[in-house]
Amino acid sequence: MSVTSAMSIPTRRLAAIGDSIVFGSNPPSGNLKTSFATEMVRQSGGRLAAGASFNQGAGGERLDQILARVAVLDTIPGLWGVIADGGVNDLSQGASEQTVKDRMDALFAAIWSRGLVLCWLELLPGGATKAAINAHVRAVIAAAGGRNVSIDTSGVDVGANTTDGTHFNEAGKVLGGGLGWAAAQTAGW
Repeated sequence: MSVTSAMSIPTRRLAAIGDSIVFGSNPPSGNLKTSFATEMVRQSGGRLAAGASFNQGAGGERLDQILARVAVLDTIPGLWGVIADGGVNDLSQGASEQTVKDRMDALFAAIWSRGLVLCWLELLPGGATKAAINAHVRAVIAAAGGRNVSIDTSGVDVGANTTDGTHFNEAGKVLGGGLGWAAAQTAGW
């Protein structure tokens, strides 16, 4: 066995589930659907791989709707982990901070009950409620341990990196993917 093959690191097969931020958009230069999640996989240089039916994002969905679709992950062969987000639509539709936290907890539990590792994109900066929800996410993921990780978005300039304060523009997708890949590396992905 060569030193190179002994040191090879396995590729992690992933899926992405969430709202329109996971779903992404068509870039101005072509028709390939891009999102921070596809950027994260691209920036990993082959360490992460998009599983069959990789992008399970759906625009406008609340966390309870994402949870109702989480069983789709069971149909993806060889899945190791999940890149996910959600909560912004809950807040925009009037859900309380506690309701969002409870829904996130239920979604995390459903993902972890399948033996999957989670990489969660925190809500983009925008007030005390989002900051409190993100603090809750970090605490829950830290308590879960293992290779689960949250993507800290506190330094994202929403004016420069989003189209509307919520959805990443092309530069924001690259930034979000880079933040995700950096977070995943710290968790041993």
